[in-house]
Order: sequence, then C-alpha cells, then structure tokens
Amino acid sequence: MKKESIAIYWPTDPFERVIQESYHECTDRWLTSYRCQLIADALASLKIYDDWLDAEDLLAHRIKYFFSENMSSTDGTMCFPTQFVFLRDILENNEIDGHLHKPVVFLSPKLVHFLFREYPVLIEINTKKLRSENDDVLFIEEGGLLISDGQNVSLEKCITRVKTQRNNDLNHLVSDQELKSLLLDSGFGMQKAAASLTKDQPGVFKIDRDERNLRATMPVQRKSDKKNGRIIAVEPGEAGIITVRYDGDDEERTVMKSEFDKHFVVTASSEEGKRSTYPITVGGKSVEMNERQIENLIKNILKKSKTFHMLCRRFKVSPDRVDGLRIIVRNLIKKYAETDENVMKLNRKLFEHGNFLQSYFFVIMHEIVHWLTRMKEDEAYFNDPEEVLGFVASIAYEMEGGSNDREIWDKVFPKISWHFDSEHDAREFFRKSIRKARELIG
Repeated sequence: MKKESIAIYWPTDPFERVIQESYHECTDRWLTSYRCQLIADALASLKIYDDWLDAEDLLAHRIKYFFSENMSSTDGTMCFPTQFVFLRDILENNEIDGHLHKPVVFLSPKLVHFLFREYPVLIEINTKKLRSENDDVLFIEEGGLLISDGQNVSLEKCITRVKTQRNNDLNHLVSDQELKSLLLDSGFGMQKAAASLTKDQPGVFKIDRDERNLRATMPVQRKSDKKNGRIIAVEPGEAGIITVRYDGDDEERTVMKSEFDKHFVVTASSEEGKRSTYPITVGGKSVEMNERQIENLIKNILKKSKTFHMLCRRFKVSPDRVDGLRIIVRNLIKKYAETDENVMKLNRKLFEHGNFLQSYFFVIMHEIVHWLTRMKEDEAYFNDPEEVLGFVASIAYEMEGGSNDREIWDKVFPKISWHFDSEHDAREFFRKSIRKARELIG
C-alpha cells in the first residue's frame, strides 16, 4: 500500500520557524501555516511593550512554555492581560474589540504569571462561558493560547474577576484604589469577597454584572420608539426593580435590572448646556480653558508621552501628524469619545469636575489608537508596493526623457498630493520617490 505524504509547513521567517520547531518538540505534531502565523502574530502583539522577542538565545526556550503541558493548564480559567488604558472600554462595552486587539489572545494563568509581567491588569475569564457567549467566533486553541483572529469577543457573563499584578520589579503599576474607582465608574458593581482586599490577595475584585451603577434622576431613552424619560426609583440588589417615568406624561415603566439594557439606554442630560470654557486642573491649580487651549494641552502631553511615540512607531505614523488632528468637545450619548482620521470628539461630561487630566486622559490614549488606525487605512494606497513602484516608474520615465525635477514636480506631484491630507507628507513621499527613481535607472 502506498503511503500518502502530508505537506508540512516549514516557515522561512525565523520567528515562525522557532514556533513550529518548539510546537513539534512539545506535541510531536506540526502546525498549519495559518495557525503558525497566527500564533506568531499573537506573541508579537503581546510583546510590544518588551524586548522579549529580541533575545534570540532565550527565544526557543521561552516559546516551549506555550506548548508545555504544565504551563498550558487552565482549569477552566484563562486570562486576558491588558494595559489600564484599555480596561474601561473593555468593561463598558462588555467585549474586546477585535480590530484594536488583533488578534485577541487569552492565556493560561501560569503563562501570564511567568512571561507577561509587563501587563498591570488581568481579566480572568471562565473559558466555558466565553465559548458559549461567542458561538459565532472562531477560536484557535493551541497549548496555553486561545486566539480569535479579528473578531470582537463578547465578555458577557464571562468575567470572574479583575486583578492587578506586580511587574518584574515587584511594583504595582496600577493601585487597588485606581482599579476600584475604574470598576465603579464603568458601571460594574463589585462583591468584595472576604479575601478580595486582604494582604494575601491585594488588588483582586470579583465582578457582579447585575449590580449596575444606575441612579434616580438619570435620563434614559426607550429603544423601541426613542421615547425619552428619567429613572425615578432604583431598588437595591441584583434582582431590584428600576422605575422609569416618560417625559410629557405620567406613564411609568418598571423593569428588572438584568433586563434594563434590553429596553433602555442612558442618555446625556437634556439640561446640559453648551459652554465656551471648561475647568482643568493643571499643576494643582484649576484654570478655565477653551476648546483650542484644551486641544493644544492634549497634544503637548501626547508629544511627551512614551506610550504615544511607541504607538506611532507601531503604526509607522509620524508623531507630528497629530498636529493635523482637531480635538473638540461635544455632547455625546453613552460614549466618552469618538474619533476618525480628522476629528476627535470628547464628551463634555469628561470636563464637568475639572479632573480631566487626572481621571480621564486615558480616553485620549485609547482614541489615539483609533486615529492611528484610520490614518493607516488611509495610507494603505501608498503601503501597496505596486502603487509605490507605479509612481517611481513614472518619475524614472520622465528622468529618462530628460525632464528636470521641476518639470517632474509639475506633472507628478499633483497626483501624489491628492492622496495626502498633509502637504508635508506628500512632499516627503515625492522626495523618496525621486531617490528610488534615480536608483532604478542607475
């Protein structure tokens, strides 16, 4: 009988090759090309804050941890390590954004403890419930990794607890109070179990999803017909009843807390008026700033931020391009901010108490990722080697025909500049294309 041969994926990329070899050594099996590349993307995305991947002499040894039986054991619980800047968005939306976190990676508790100390916050997940709540999501599970490639992952009923961890220097980068405040602000109630804040388990908070931070007088809107109203009573306890009275009549509606989100959304206050200046606490002093001053303050802080420059390097976008981003303050419903490639809108509520820089600047860092993503999408045309070479070839042909730089500029630059918002960036692209064209024709 003739044996059927099976093709084995043998990567040319050194990092993928280490993953494939380590996986085979630990499991006696081989990864498909898709799984090998996905795991490589997952580990690279997780280690953006560390030089872990650069230590070639230790890399193979460390990769084996991900597939070893001992380090991969989960007992039904996996962790999503994250930075504090992203935690509020995850909790408020009850999901992990598959575009922002691409891919979405859950890890065994042991892997997180030994290899990912640079992440100050861990979200612990019930794996069985995670799969149940995301039956439309394709999960790839290998060793101590559970990966979703590009899909949003719902955390509804999946979170068992949120906790902080010490970094490699044995310091907590996020304090217990910071975590507690964020959990409360994001609408999550907390059951502080007996061990929650003891010396044995600092920084651990168990989540009770039904204990919402809903209060009397909050404005709401009924989803079915957009009818506005206001909460007039909230009973305590997770099984408590919420009473809503609609605007313009005496009609009332009662609903259990667990059913509230199915029927209502909390809206911005109708009495919230527009204002030209906002209180900002800077250097311990409260000052009034207008929209333009707030924009300049935010940009100055960003330009001094290591995180901002790291993100710009990752997206290959010049930090100076933030100068072209408009930052405005507006009334927004049920969101802190929204951002596209041109404008970042911030909710007025962020500026109500003068503590924007101290309590809400994390929103800016989150929105900057959205801005960088949109910028990168807009630049996709010039990330295509075929399109870039097309312009280089056009310039080279003009050079070959005897055209000087000014003549080439007049012919080609208008077509290039059409694709850029910034003339500076268009000029830079043209300059590089001139250089490549000279190299092309020798």
